[in-house]
Formats: sequence, structure tokens, C-alpha cells
Amino acid sequence: MDNPMDTKLSTFTTHQRPKLNTVQEPQEKFARYKLRKERKDLIGLAQTRSGKTGAFSLPILQALLEAPQAFFACVLSPTRELAIHIAEQFEALGSSIGVKSAVMEKFINLYSCWRGGSGKQSIALGKRPHIVVATPGCLVDYLSNTKGFSLRTIKYLVLDETDRLLNEDFEKSLDEILNAIPRERRTYLFSATMTKKVAS
Repeated sequence: MDNPMDTKLSTFTTHQRPKLNTVQEPQEKFARYKLRKERKDLIGLAQTRSGKTGAFSLPILQALLEAPQAFFACVLSPTRELAIHIAEQFEALGSSIGVKSAVMEKFINLYSCWRGGSGKQSIALGKRPHIVVATPGCLVDYLSNTKGFSLRTIKYLVLDETDRLLNEDFEKSLDEILNAIPRERRTYLFSATMTKKVAS
């Protein structure tokens, strides 16, 4: 007998697939597998452009559909460009349920990312997004300097390109972020390579 949760996600995935051609069949199966395994923490190995964003976003969107709330998930990326790509894919896949995402990025000018005032990031946060995507350093800036901004309610933490995030450049920022989010959460680590740091 089919798992009803699996069927539910299969239907959701099928509806989203025409909107995002990078969500390939192996990633859809992986997403359904994760849902059947009670959404526990996991490590996923996937090459760039293999559809890995769909693999971690679909289970998160399914969980959000079942229990909607703002600041539901946080995705960390080593680069601004990847962060923007991730947010775009979340919104494409979640368009039918009104998903809102916010990319926390540094401004091109001399202002740091939290001094934007009425900038697009501040506006996006004011709309209470479901998904926050950021590089570690910029997210720490926001958490430290933006009044009222907190990630104490998030249910999912994703580290995309974990092998790059777990180097010394991001170590201090990651420690601060982990201290600012709930211990009771689900953590997804996605990496192109299985390094010793990723495995541990």
C-alpha cells in the first residue's frame, strides 16, 4: 500500500515540475524518500546542476504546506549568486502556495547588508518570508544588527555546498548562526564531495 505522505508529495511534485525543469526524476525520488524517513537530518551528495535544490526544497515546501508559518527555513550558501538562485527556485516551486523568500545579501555600495533602511532586504524581511536564504556573514550581520529579526522559529536549516561552507572562512559565522537558531530543527547538508568535515 502506498504511503499517503508519499502520494501527497508526489502530487505536489508533479504539479511543480513544469515550472522548474532542473527538478529531475532522481531528485524527486530522493525527496519522497526523505519524507518517508520522517524528515530526519541528512547528508546529500549531488553535483552542481543535478537538481539538488529541488531535492531539499520539495520536502521543506511540503512541510510548510502542512504547518504554515513565517521564517520556516533558512538556507545558507557560500555565494550571493547561489543564494539568489536558491530563492528563485523556492518561489518557482512554491508559487501555488504563495511561498515568500528573502535573500540576505550585501549591498554593492559601502553600506553593509543591515544598513539598508528601506532597501529591498529590509522590505523582504518586513513581509515575514517563509524562506530566508543568505551567505553566513551577511546573515550574522542581520541577526546582530536588525531589531526584531530572529530565526528562533525555524524548522529547517540547509547548508548548500556544505564542503565549501565548512572551511575556516565561514567557521565563526556558522557558529554564531547555530547559536541563534533552535536546537530542535531538521538539518540538511548538501555537498558535491564527502569531505571529512561534512561526514563528521
